[in-house]
Amino acid sequence: MLIVLIVSLSRSHLQFYSCPINISNLWNMGFLLFLVKDIQIITGILLAFSYTSDINKVQPSVQYLGREVYYGWYLHYMHSSGASFVYYGLTLHIGRGLYVSSYLFRNLLWLSGIALFLLHMMTAFLGYILSWGQLSFWGGTVISNLVSICSITTFICGGSMICNPTLKRFFIFHLLLPLIISGLSVVHLFYLHYICSSNTLGFYTNNFITFYPIIMFKDISGLIGLLLGYTLQIVISYGLSHPDNILEVNSLITPLHIVPEWYFLHLYMVLKAIPNKTSGLILFII
Repeated sequence: MLIVLIVSLSRSHLQFYSCPINISNLWNMGFLLFLVKDIQIITGILLAFSYTSDINKVQPSVQYLGREVYYGWYLHYMHSSGASFVYYGLTLHIGRGLYVSSYLFRNLLWLSGIALFLLHMMTAFLGYILSWGQLSFWGGTVISNLVSICSITTFICGGSMICNPTLKRFFIFHLLLPLIISGLSVVHLFYLHYICSSNTLGFYTNNFITFYPIIMFKDISGLIGLLLGYTLQIVISYGLSHPDNILEVNSLITPLHIVPEWYFLHLYMVLKAIPNKTSGLILFII
């Protein structure tokens, strides 16, 4: 009976939920981000079955996943490329909110969205370290040295540098943070539906339409584009990752260029431009 009640309430809400008549396809990003998040969680759980969070066994487990597990290579690249899809959607979603000044009229919605963005960044960073490539190892070393000014490096890493306890802790947090993101996404959706969606004019309007069928058809068209992107990522997945990150970790050789993933380049630019570690950390947080 409870399931029937939930389904009936969801159906009535989708049918009669009012949306501004002048919203465009940019308002589909929240729906697509919700789908990509679910895909990331599902593929991450499947990958965790074959992953070993031990610095002496992580590389063989990744190779086993790509060579021996049935369609393991596809799950691997679907998960790693899915992080880029998440940040494409987040960039458009936040940029649209800034453009229409959503932060002025929907404060709680905006604050919950910023919290979701920070949690996504933490999750992506932890997942980048879990690949345990040459670049991910040294990228994690740079960040651990950055927080050393707060004297919490040993508390986070379990040692003075990234080591075996660090990988295990990061693996656990990489599994737990998506659950927190899922719960906060429900809160974010509640604040959205508490009033209504914004619109391209940036202020309240009296011209409303129901969610079904026009808005739902726009979401379905965005879903088709998302599925097409996941299909094309089979071809371009190699181009979304740096080739040096495939190399086995060598803690004695520093790469000539420690280049993070593209969605962390703006933060890396701050660290490269500010010579002082304390000032760099403050601007990094801001």
